[in-house]
Amino acid sequence: MRAPEPRSIAPSQTSRARTHGVPLTSVAGPPSSGTVADQRSGSRSRHSTLRCTAAWAWRFRSATPPTAVESLDRGLRLLQMLRDYGSLRIADAAQQLGISRSSTHRLLQTLVFRGFAVQDESHVYLPGPSMDAGPARLAWTNNFRRLCQPHLEVLSRRSRESANLMIRVDRNVRFLVTVRARTVDATHDRDGVVMPANEASGGKALLAELRDDEVRALFGTGPASGLSDLETTRLLSDVAAVRKHGFALNVEETERGVAAVGTAIHDRWGAAVGAVSVSTRADRFPERVNGLLLPLLLDSRAQIERDLAEIDLG
Repeated sequence: MRAPEPRSIAPSQTSRARTHGVPLTSVAGPPSSGTVADQRSGSRSRHSTLRCTAAWAWRFRSATPPTAVESLDRGLRLLQMLRDYGSLRIADAAQQLGISRSSTHRLLQTLVFRGFAVQDESHVYLPGPSMDAGPARLAWTNNFRRLCQPHLEVLSRRSRESANLMIRVDRNVRFLVTVRARTVDATHDRDGVVMPANEASGGKALLAELRDDEVRALFGTGPASGLSDLETTRLLSDVAAVRKHGFALNVEETERGVAAVGTAIHDRWGAAVGAVSVSTRADRFPERVNGLLLPLLLDSRAQIERDLAEIDLG
């Protein structure tokens, strides 16, 4: 029985591979003069190598794979630009993505909404707090969210405002869930968003559980800390007020036109495990906070802590 001839490589294949620095003829190698079994084994090996090489070469092509979601890919490319360049203008991003400025603006605003970007006074986009946030790696957060969810729904329904649950991870707070009010002007859903703890109301309430020296050590001092000496002094003043009154305020510190009041939640051992807040429009916050929002918030905290006293989050 005559051994099959080794499969040759078309010149077009060789040319395409060479454009990626991988001449496929050199991978395949010259025909061997071994036995039929050796040649068949070598042919299978060469064909396997060709498939692997083609897959490797595909990764370096400029075109996205056919299974990619184009809008998601553009969003991820924007994240890469923010990570690698440090700042980004709409015009430059639109040029690199090959799309209109209006489409680029919508993508960047979505990243702002989810905390992956922020915009400065000159309309330049910078990396947001979510860019530096690693996994929380806290196994109990899912149980904590499930326990608090019904209380947040009651709080949102009674206050007709959005209710939020968050935890602190280092210098930031992470929103575990938002129960959005069923009104046309309700504040946004913050589920999954990362915000600076020194700006969010719930974050301040959790920082107030620390001593002043622990707060200073957490944020540091000087340019590398991200907080100026004046901002550090203001933060310490804020957390002192939280310790005195039992709640924290955020008036347009994290989002223009939005204000919130928050308080820390403690487990059965007295340790702060998270915070709950109510957010509303800043223009109606002063008239609602003391008479309505704060009493409802503190009542919700009491209900949650009563449930937490019966379980161990781990």
